[in-house]
Amino acid sequence: MRSIDQQLRDAALAWREAGLERQFNLDQGVDFCSNNYLGLAQDPRVLTAAVDAAKQYGVGAPAARLLHGNLAIHQQVEAEAAHWMGTEAALLFPSGWQANQALLTTFADRNDVLFCDALNHASLIDGARLSRARVEIFGHNQMDALEALLVIHHSARRRIIVVEDVYSMDGDRAPLAEILQICQQHDAYVILDMAHSAGLFSPPCCENSRILAFMCTGGKALGLAGAFVCASNLVIQTLINHGRSFVFTTAVPPMLAGGLRRAIQIVQAEPERTQTTFARAQELRRLLKDHGIACGGESPILPIILGSSRDAMDTAEQLQKRGHLVRAVRPPTVPEGSSRLR
Repeated sequence: MRSIDQQLRDAALAWREAGLERQFNLDQGVDFCSNNYLGLAQDPRVLTAAVDAAKQYGVGAPAARLLHGNLAIHQQVEAEAAHWMGTEAALLFPSGWQANQALLTTFADRNDVLFCDALNHASLIDGARLSRARVEIFGHNQMDALEALLVIHHSARRRIIVVEDVYSMDGDRAPLAEILQICQQHDAYVILDMAHSAGLFSPPCCENSRILAFMCTGGKALGLAGAFVCASNLVIQTLINHGRSFVFTTAVPPMLAGGLRRAIQIVQAEPERTQTTFARAQELRRLLKDHGIACGGESPILPIILGSSRDAMDTAEQLQKRGHLVRAVRPPTVPEGSSRLR
């Protein structure tokens, strides 16, 4: 029998030969690949707010929020996030992954059905699996398929539709208005991942009772890290008491909470940042089209699908040599045969 080391070496070799190996790099060049859409990661006002919070509270939280880790800055940034999203309340998590896991495992179990778009992020896929609910996958943005599945599972205790507002690899949006109509007809609810839309698109009307919760990350347009679930007081209280990835984790560092609070304030006060981001994305789409390069999406995410992993890697390398920081996105992040520049 081969040792575990040999098994791992063989697997790593096969991964490398398939053009799928990942490595860390110290990146240089003009940024065309990060999620820092509004440039807030380098904003001196955000940096100052983070430093001020660290000076006041320390660099780290001393415990989980429900033990001795709840600080005034956590509640302040949650109030800011709730105001931003137009919800009654918000809850701060260390990451979007943990926020999505808490949502799906808290509000769905083996009595329920989760209806998940085929292109949902890995955090939503894993959260759905952990929930122990029945999981039904429908084709990307295919509303007829979604409605047919809802009819089949009409007797489930809860029917929750899980979608992204903006899809991270294709840059297109979920047809939310149509989804909410379907929810009304079939007594279903929506969990909406706004990781790549918060700060770029206005949030949907929070008064629609069919939206169970929004998940907004701090690591995209806000330029930091962490995440919020924004929802009703009842939903947030349920998460505080039963969301395992909230209850059993150390609280978010106060310096991060302070930076997030300032970033949210800047996003609301300076809409021109978002306007500039969209104008630049539209201009790049036009230039690519003028050169015969197809580019989909309706957001600042511009996917250029090349097909094979090797083609995507080679093209990204050539662009990097010219000073353009571009990354190839390959399976399993995207389906086989759809490797791309993003």
